[in-house]
Amino acid sequence: MILIDLGNSRVKISDANHLDQFVTLDNAGAGSAEVDACIKQMDAGREVVISSVRKPELNATLIQGLEQLGYQLRFINWRDVKPFLNTEYDSRSSLGIDRQLAMLGAMSLTTGAAIIIDLGTASTIDAIDDQRQHLGGVIFPGLELQREALLAGTDDIRADELDNQMVTFPLSTNDAVSAGTLGAWRASIWGIRQQMLEKLPENTQTFITGGQHVLLDIGRDESISVIPELVMQGMNYLLQLEP
Repeated sequence: MILIDLGNSRVKISDANHLDQFVTLDNAGAGSAEVDACIKQMDAGREVVISSVRKPELNATLIQGLEQLGYQLRFINWRDVKPFLNTEYDSRSSLGIDRQLAMLGAMSLTTGAAIIIDLGTASTIDAIDDQRQHLGGVIFPGLELQREALLAGTDDIRADELDNQMVTFPLSTNDAVSAGTLGAWRASIWGIRQQMLEKLPENTQTFITGGQHVLLDIGRDESISVIPELVMQGMNYLLQLEP
């Protein structure tokens, strides 16, 4: 069985039996031919389970192409997750399926409370307790979105060669924007996590996923695990839980 995670910027494809060996494609280059080529290399059958945060019209061409190639497709939605994850979120359907599946992925890895940090196009931080109850979570712009908003919303700030270096005293606009946005993004993540930890048990685990995790400067902390395939881990766990 093949698992596909359709994100806002990238597509992840994995054999359900080898989740950590996933392939990542940029959305712009992830047509049915490219996805088909990846699946064939995995040699994991014709059954494909998909999670998507993209608009249906953006998936339509890919779906049609894969169906024409003979794949059997199933899309996971919030109704599939509902029996296994409790939440008082005001609208279950608006709680991103990627967030819900990442929480399930965390549940498959710990029986205690957990904080789930997903660092993609958007940054999300959610918390669950040891009763599989979603306590709530936050959403804020990812690093690239923060930079785009800053440059689009100002007339006199111009930066063309942004990097991800932390400079204590930047002496150029490029370095000032790079270090400022990276520092603010990191501080937001660790600050929100700390606020949540103060309300959770001491043994709470933190799981980090998403393509931007490499910029977080995690250090050594036994309570933190980086699981790049956490959404697909949740997909696989859900399939095991279903009767």
